Amino acid sequence: MSSRAAKVLITGVMTLGVLVAGTVPANAEPDAPLTLSSVAPSDAGIIAAYSLTAPVGMTRSGLVARAVVPMGNPCPLLRTTHAKGVNKRTPMIERVAPATTYGAFASLRSCSAKIPFGAISATVGGRSIPASMPKETDRIAVFGDTGCRLKGTWDQACNNPESWPLAQISRSIAAERPQLIVYTGDFYYREAACGPSNTALCAGSPAPGTGLPFKDTATGWLADVFTPMASVLAAAPIVVVRGNHEACYRGGNGYYIYFDPRDGTEGTCAPQLNSSGALVNPAEMLNESFAVDVDVRGPEDLRLVVVDSAYGEDCTVSSILPQQITAYQAAGRLAERANQSWLLVHRPVIGWQVSDDCGPTGGWSSGDQQVASYGLLDDYSLIISSHIHIAQAMNIPGVPPQVVLGNGGTYLESPVPFFLPTTGPNFVPEMAYGAPTSGWWDVRYGYALVRPRPNGNWLLQMKTPDATLFRNCVLGSGVMKCDAP
Repeated sequence: MSSRAAKVLITGVMTLGVLVAGTVPANAEPDAPLTLSSVAPSDAGIIAAYSLTAPVGMTRSGLVARAVVPMGNPCPLLRTTHAKGVNKRTPMIERVAPATTYGAFASLRSCSAKIPFGAISATVGGRSIPASMPKETDRIAVFGDTGCRLKGTWDQACNNPESWPLAQISRSIAAERPQLIVYTGDFYYREAACGPSNTALCAGSPAPGTGLPFKDTATGWLADVFTPMASVLAAAPIVVVRGNHEACYRGGNGYYIYFDPRDGTEGTCAPQLNSSGALVNPAEMLNESFAVDVDVRGPEDLRLVVVDSAYGEDCTVSSILPQQITAYQAAGRLAERANQSWLLVHRPVIGWQVSDDCGPTGGWSSGDQQVASYGLLDDYSLIISSHIHIAQAMNIPGVPPQVVLGNGGTYLESPVPFFLPTTGPNFVPEMAYGAPTSGWWDVRYGYALVRPRPNGNWLLQMKTPDATLFRNCVLGSGVMKCDAP
């Protein structure tokens, strides 16, 4: 945006029947109007209601309630029931989109409240949401990389449920009745308008606003997340990992408004006016690493340690490396305090890129993660990521087994036959890992259901969108073994 980005007053933007006033750059377009019929709100106008896991120590219950409502509706009450017939009503507070998003999020209101400890049940506007962290957990669902890819160079068939099966995946996960959901990042993929020659594929998809240094809008989040994921959002508490598509220049504003669990972070990605008067994104910053504790069935509980990897490079090491090292150091301190810890990070530490993005025959992905985490992974028994649009598992000596689940709906990698790499990651020679001893990948859509086994091992069931099992993986003794069912 040039220094001529003078602000002009706009009135008369109709958003679900409410007149909204605001200021926008002269060449920016506010969020496309919604109608009640297009969002089909129910339960006192609730579009979505869900429970996010919170970092250890943030709230005693471990959960934050969220509600998304049309902007014309007030934030609802969070109602909880407790022992001995006690009922509580907790006001939900709006997470206000900053002024420098210039109306891009004016159609939807995000509301938040910490769920009180000891709640037996919880509702938001009459819609039930998880009230507490699970006890004796034995079903954890994992999926990620879900949005419909519109980037200007190709258009995914968002209007075809077979080509974009996120809604079916969401229904199948909900039907599994998981007690916890791990979302591994990359909600938002609608980064361009549907091409004029592809109307049969993606006509009606919300386009980004113009004149703004980010891609997402409220209508885009409605199309990419709240509508197709309606079945799964309230099925269980959700651990959300920030993906690179939630970087500030892409879908970061919506991520912080709707899915970051912490108080007061909704403005993290808000654009700023620089000294020349141009609207720019804030400097690249990573969230602090945090942990979520899970009571699992068996003798040991589980700590999930989340590392932000929204910025970085796939095929080299980037300038974010010092921040990434700090993130892994903090994560290591969290992991060492638990009996059993898993690392959740969007970009895989040892993910193998099956396409030619990093060379003519593929290559190891995410140089920042491999270098930043080197020597800091001893306290983890498993690494779960997405980012590469496949299902994958890899075993390398000296590294916890790595699982990649980036097959949650967005455009898949090329269906290259599996071959085991003959060398390990070596972005920095003195930090090189050995060659993998075993692994596999499968280029198909789906999700995983993770279950503890009586002997202390874990079973990961890889499933297609309609819940058909296509791979069984067993984690035990520091190795992930995967076989066809």
